[in-house]
Amino acid sequence: MVSINYWGFSDRNIWMPGGGLIDAEYRPKPTFKTLKNLIKGEWITAPFTARTDANDEITFRGFCGQYEVTQRLPGKNTLPGPST
Repeated sequence: MVSINYWGFSDRNIWMPGGGLIDAEYRPKPTFKTLKNLIKGEWITAPFTARTDANDEITFRGFCGQYEVTQRLPGKNTLPGPST
């Protein structure tokens, strides 16, 4: 996904009848609900906990962006890791 374009947020006074993401009374329409589910549900990388493998590595599938990594070692203070 590179971008999402829409021509009006609300159906109220929109140039294309019915083209908004919410209706004229500002109630979410199915398109709004679908976009919200995609952006906040499927496309977000949720926080997670992982353990290193035999090579002391962790791999995961995430979306483009910056991540904060926190390393916890037994008997040690929590160390922030590099962000990528």
